[in-house]
Amino acid sequence: MNISIIAAEDAEAAKGIVLQGFKERFGVIIDGLNPDLDDIMTYYKGENLFYVGKYQGDLIATGGLLSESPTEYRVVRMSVSARYRSLGLGKQMLLFLEQEARKRNAASMVLETNQEWSDAINFYKRNGYEAFQIEADRIHFRKIFSPGL
Repeated sequence: MNISIIAAEDAEAAKGIVLQGFKERFGVIIDGLNPDLDDIMTYYKGENLFYVGKYQGDLIATGGLLSESPTEYRVVRMSVSARYRSLGLGKQMLLFLEQEARKRNAASMVLETNQEWSDAINFYKRNGYEAFQIEADRIHFRKIFSPGL
């Protein structure tokens, strides 16, 4: 998979991948609940970044970074098309996002996911993320980067 910053011509396909993931999880897509996806190119600029993963010319994965502070980024909009799951592409995207955050002097990354999504929770735990806040329906994770890596 080749990962790159999103280009305008990929915005609709990227939105589709994320929304399809929501539909798989929630059974429905409610338009308008995700304004960042309605205008990815405007929302993700400057310190907020959106990446796409392509395989054999097809856009199959997404991942975003939001600047939380000068030393911390938030992972958002991580999704892999159903057909390409269980091939290690989610891990590849996550490692890429970590590398991009570190290039921007991040000391840590945070993310959140739904409490019911055990596969996502286990995925993040396997990749070094530790829960730091648990709510009724959400779980928040953080990964602190080792200095010098």
